[in-house]
Amino acid sequence: MTKLKYKKRFILITIILVLIIARIVLPEWIRHTINKNLDTLENYTGKVKDVDLSLFTGDYYLRNFNIDEESGGYKTPFIFAKDIHVTLDWKALLKGRILSDLTIDSAEVNYVIEEQKNITDSTDLVAWFELAQRMMPININQLKVNNAAIHYKDFFNDQPIDLKLDSIYVKANNLSNVINDKDSFPANVTLNSRFFETGRMRFTSELNVLKNVPDMDLDLTIEDVDITNVNQVFEKYLKFDFATGYFNNYLEFKIYDGAYLGYVKPIFKNVNVYEKEQDKNDKPIQKIIELAGEVSTSIFSNPKKEQLALKVPFEGKMEKLSIQTFFSIKTFLKNAFFEALKPTLDKEINTTTDELPTKN
Repeated sequence: MTKLKYKKRFILITIILVLIIARIVLPEWIRHTINKNLDTLENYTGKVKDVDLSLFTGDYYLRNFNIDEESGGYKTPFIFAKDIHVTLDWKALLKGRILSDLTIDSAEVNYVIEEQKNITDSTDLVAWFELAQRMMPININQLKVNNAAIHYKDFFNDQPIDLKLDSIYVKANNLSNVINDKDSFPANVTLNSRFFETGRMRFTSELNVLKNVPDMDLDLTIEDVDITNVNQVFEKYLKFDFATGYFNNYLEFKIYDGAYLGYVKPIFKNVNVYEKEQDKNDKPIQKIIELAGEVSTSIFSNPKKEQLALKVPFEGKMEKLSIQTFFSIKTFLKNAFFEALKPTLDKEINTTTDELPTKN
């Protein structure tokens, strides 16, 4: 065998050995690096149980990713994801940009209210943002979330509160603006989920996330929410609850260069605030509030559609909000006594930016 053949065989064997060693070592190194970064978050602990890596495609999987919140000597599950899949975006690569696609499967987020807990401040948000940058050094262009859930839990209440969005599916495209780079809203996002057990939510948006204040044009629809599932919240903050009723909400919103406009249209259907048998053990003041609510809903509900509704338009700039109060009251009375508001998006805000308030 000639020296050239020996040399070729040696190079081939060396490459194979390097790949084997890399395949064995790199996943553990990635796992160790991620876990080390997770340890930098104050009041939180986290870890990734396992990492799978494909050397040929550059894909890697984070298995059983979780972050717990530590408070008062206790750990509370905060974020969990069964699988996080990171892969190179080949379409972006063909256009000369190195970007990644991210897929998150079976994730769960728990926001737990503590007795003395404050809303997350700006320093916490900065820490989370810096952590995300260290864990994902390559910008994300495509995002998918499959079968996720978000819980809001408050155990410091007479009846513990656990509100959730589940069966969440998200798809976001062109977040880094690889294509349609001249479009005002080059990226798009869709989100579908179940809302508080019985309802359903759909969110669609075109946006540009590369600006300091992202531009966006969004629609939000929430329908068929049984409001009795949220009675613990009404009892805690408003001191009354509902006997029956369903809630729908419709929102259109657009923001461009810090100027925005939109409307929100809440609709309550088949609402009863007071029910004699159900509320017989209520405190006297709560009964008075609920009876007043029952009378009000009877007066202002549309008799044909059995719904309370109004439409609240708003517009302004980031530093100043303007709500059209008179118009809102007008739609409330119109729904009650003349023509019921339609339970749908009005589609009155188009995709151009001409009708937005000027910055001056």
